[in-house]
Amino acid sequence: MTASAQLPADGFYRVQNQKTERYISIIDNRGSVNLETTDADLGALRTVMDFSRVVSDPGSIIYLRNLSNGYDLQAQGASTNVIVGYQLRLLDLKNGTYAAYASSHGLTKYLSDAIPSWMMDPEEKIYGTVVTNSAESRYWYIKPVKNADECYFGITPDVTTSDAFYKSFYASFAFSFLSSGMNAYYVTKVDNNRGLVVIKELTGTIPASTPIIVKCSSTKAANNKLNLSASTAAAPSDNMLKGVYFCNPDAGKHTNVLNYSATTMRVLGRAADGSLAFVKQSGLKYVAANSSYITVSVGAPDEMKVVTQAQYDKLLAEEVTVTARSYSRAYGEANPTFAFDTKGAALQGQPSLACTATAISPVGSYPITVSKGSVSNGLTKLVNGVLTITPATLTVTVADAEREQGAENPPFILTYDGFKNGETESVLIMQPSAVTTASADSPAGVYDITVSGGKAQNYSFNYVSGKLTVTMVNAVSGVSAEAGVSDVYDLCGRKILSRVSSLSGLPKGVYVVNGRKVIVK
Repeated sequence: MTASAQLPADGFYRVQNQKTERYISIIDNRGSVNLETTDADLGALRTVMDFSRVVSDPGSIIYLRNLSNGYDLQAQGASTNVIVGYQLRLLDLKNGTYAAYASSHGLTKYLSDAIPSWMMDPEEKIYGTVVTNSAESRYWYIKPVKNADECYFGITPDVTTSDAFYKSFYASFAFSFLSSGMNAYYVTKVDNNRGLVVIKELTGTIPASTPIIVKCSSTKAANNKLNLSASTAAAPSDNMLKGVYFCNPDAGKHTNVLNYSATTMRVLGRAADGSLAFVKQSGLKYVAANSSYITVSVGAPDEMKVVTQAQYDKLLAEEVTVTARSYSRAYGEANPTFAFDTKGAALQGQPSLACTATAISPVGSYPITVSKGSVSNGLTKLVNGVLTITPATLTVTVADAEREQGAENPPFILTYDGFKNGETESVLIMQPSAVTTASADSPAGVYDITVSGGKAQNYSFNYVSGKLTVTMVNAVSGVSAEAGVSDVYDLCGRKILSRVSSLSGLPKGVYVVNGRKVIVK
């Protein structure tokens, strides 16, 4: 078999199987063919039914390059010559179709499309895989990409803002815009602190392998056509966008994905106010194929709004920092009137300050949050303050007490002053206690009563000591037998003598006789 003079010239094509009508799309950059062992791994190639599924797919655009011993099929940074290690030959079958094959050691392998079981599995009709040597499906249409026919390349936007349509785009081919109303942008600055992404327009021919943002004129690919080019112009060196060619999960050894990190990545999307932004996307596992993204620092805003350099400069000139002041108050008190300080440009409007703490909020720290309110400055940095709630002071006072010499100490009475919010002793985690150094044997005099040991969540304690006065017992002398002296007890209730008629001979001290305290001197 020899090649025909009618073989395709170098250029951009789509390849469609005659039998299955599916188009080839490249989804990975790995594969192998071993003609000696007849093994072939062509899992990097997928076939797709329906032009609407490939019209915006850069992986379906194949650049055919005629080499010395066959063709190299190139797409999205991959190459069949690199993947399988062979140059493919094309056989012109004179009926508008071609056969693609490689030969070695007398063995030939043809590229074919897997024949679907049309009625049994409709999904299999849409997507297929490239196999070898199926005689029924080895014939292919090689269709040049032309803007005037059904084989054009057009972009379908996937982000709609309040005023335009956008697409995050990354292709291995160079191009210019054929349709009017289209623009290309790349990122020159990522301001993590302010949540801003600065873009710059890229005009003329967009270099190959340049991750960009495309502004589209319509939601329809037919209105967003590209003119593909073999230009070798260099991509801009200051582009901070990063591109992804493949997103092919769950494909065995042809799994080829870039894991998405919500911490350090943002993808093109719509901000809450309807403007264009790079956003944190919850639930996203992988960065989409043929798209671009930015990397951000940990803690960057969820929304990174897209602005031009002129808009960025204007925002910085109008930037104002509003900082809420911090305050401290005791538990149970009302919040102070919150105020703020500003730095930078003159403040236009009035911010709002709020705190969730109330009079019943427990001891702790609470943010004083500042929001824009009516502030109209183009760029406003908001810094929260802190309200610190400290323990309220609870004064515990022990009442003065008095007893006679030799008696037991009476119960000490505590009073409280300073409970907040209608609280009582029931909120105490530990009750304070009062003690004195005076005992029953202590001589007459004045002794301190001290208080300590109280514990509560929202209170600190101020203790006020009291005084215990121990008085002397009046002496009784001359008690005779006629006085009816009977049993004699000490002050602790222990019997000293039984049935005595006179106290003479008792040691000096205090006793209980006939229910009276007497002092023997």
